[in-house]
Amino acid sequence: MKVQSTKELKALNEQLQREIEERKQIEEELQTQTHYLDERMKELSCLYGISHLVEKQGISLQDILQGTVDLIPASWQYPEITCARIVLDNLDLRSPNFRETIWKQVCSMTVHNEWIGTVEVYYLEEKPEIDEGPFLKEERSLIDAIAERLGRIVEHKRIEEALRQSETKYATLVEQALDGVLITQDGVHKFINQGYALITGYAVEEMEGMPFLDLVVPECKNAIADRYRRRLAGKELSISNASKIRCKDGTVKEIESRSSIIEYEGRPAVLAVVRDITERRRMEEALRESEGRFRRLFEESNDAVFIHDLEGTIHDVNSKACELLGYDKDTLRRIPLPALHPEEELPVAKNAFQTSAEEGGIRFESKFKKSDGATINVDISSRVVDAEKGIVQGIVRDITERKRADEKLREAVERESRMRRELEEEIEKRAEFTRALVHELKTPLTPMLVSSQLLVEELQEQPWLRIAENLSQGTSRLNDRIDELLDVAKGELGLLQLNSKQLDPLQLLRSVADDMGPLASSREQSLILELPSFLSSVWADEDRLRQVLLNLLNNAFKWTPKGGNVSLRAREKGQALTVEVQDTGPGIPNEDEQRIFEPYYRRKSDGSRRDGLGLGLSLCKRLIESHGGTIWVKSQKGKGCNFGFSVPLNAVDD
Repeated sequence: MKVQSTKELKALNEQLQREIEERKQIEEELQTQTHYLDERMKELSCLYGISHLVEKQGISLQDILQGTVDLIPASWQYPEITCARIVLDNLDLRSPNFRETIWKQVCSMTVHNEWIGTVEVYYLEEKPEIDEGPFLKEERSLIDAIAERLGRIVEHKRIEEALRQSETKYATLVEQALDGVLITQDGVHKFINQGYALITGYAVEEMEGMPFLDLVVPECKNAIADRYRRRLAGKELSISNASKIRCKDGTVKEIESRSSIIEYEGRPAVLAVVRDITERRRMEEALRESEGRFRRLFEESNDAVFIHDLEGTIHDVNSKACELLGYDKDTLRRIPLPALHPEEELPVAKNAFQTSAEEGGIRFESKFKKSDGATINVDISSRVVDAEKGIVQGIVRDITERKRADEKLREAVERESRMRRELEEEIEKRAEFTRALVHELKTPLTPMLVSSQLLVEELQEQPWLRIAENLSQGTSRLNDRIDELLDVAKGELGLLQLNSKQLDPLQLLRSVADDMGPLASSREQSLILELPSFLSSVWADEDRLRQVLLNLLNNAFKWTPKGGNVSLRAREKGQALTVEVQDTGPGIPNEDEQRIFEPYYRRKSDGSRRDGLGLGLSLCKRLIESHGGTIWVKSQKGKGCNFGFSVPLNAVDD
């Protein structure tokens, strides 16, 4: 019994050992399964964490990738020695403890089978080899799953970005479009862009929800409403349609719209693109009017107008062209342009065609043949009006009469030139004759003048002294007359010259008065000076102004009776020096006053004429006018004469 008990105990012990071994094995398997499940839970947590990152509103791709890098180490078997990196395009995102080692797992990220980057996991320390080096096969599956998930995320984010950019681009295009863009649904505006708001003058907010027919003018409403219904019903309609709308300020604009059916917020709607064509219509009308005016100008032009190509084919002509050449329009259009030129003019015409094509236009003279065979001279102004099609406009003017007039003018110019040469020769002969005459007169007169003056100085007894004085005075007057005659001749021939310089007119006037004082005394007359204390200087020939003053004073003394007065006055008037000589003589009749400055004219006095050739006043006039001045006379019969002249001032700057 005792032995049996021992056996039983031994069997029981063995059974217990087996149960203990089985339990250990079960516990080990349970521990292994638990570890396996923990590892898989870490993997699931990683994938869940990635999903959670993607679900965050507004998160960027870079933040998703960085979050994934941060999740990876905790999902591997040895998280404390695990680091990770994700490389995508120009992004290189790493975990904080990242360092490259020889113990790594790498998986490529792809989009549509194209490589875009990598997911990399490294162990920082050596671990026993298991399935893939120190890495589990499940970790290979995890990194593959992460790479595949990230590939889809990258693709999705890129699609989102492309869609966002596309929406931004098209929204910008719609908002910045010059054309109006609107969507109508149930007869009201659902969407309005700024372009349509600018066309109508309303704000976008004012138009949203407004019935679109409210803007259409009454006469167009029925047609637009019918078109809208038919469009929604799917009827085939022309894409473009013109209408009129009334803007906020009451003005009416003409618009052109293109519409189509779209789905808006899940329901059918009409998308319309509207363009303001008011200005275009105005320009089209202006163009029609311009074309009408051009056609009228074309037809009513006084010149012949030809529209032709560079080959010489006539496309159109106006009525004047038909009238000029004697053809009707249809006949003239069928005639090649070169055929209108006489044969001898063809080289010129062909050269003109070539020049017009190269330079865009030309003007030349040629000849045309009329229907009756007659030839006319023409002036042709040709210019290319459509270079692409080679269309030329030629304006043709009949210059036959002008050519005849030019020939007559040429003959007249030749006659005038011949007559001018003859006149110049005659003037030269006259000048030569005058010089010769003066020389011939002066030659014997000079010794007579000198001799008579010498006799006056030497003789003391009468009557010989009186005879000598008469002889001296006569020769002196004769010498003065010869000088006057020479000056007048020079003036008539344009040979009279001035030796101008800056001079003091006040000094000149006083000097002349001093010279004329003895003459006044000898005639028992008074010379009265009415001169200011200062006169501006003038640019003049002193000798010639003295000659004028002496002539006027001599005349004044000559016509003033004994006991009379002669006044010499001067003043500045405006930009001129004015000098006047006033006498108390008999005055000048009206008929003499009109001719007093004519050469060789002498006025009468009590039915008789005084001595002189009548050249003095004429010479005075010429000399004053040579200075750029004027001379005049004012007189009343019985109250004396007032001779005056003015010359421009030319004061010298200090």
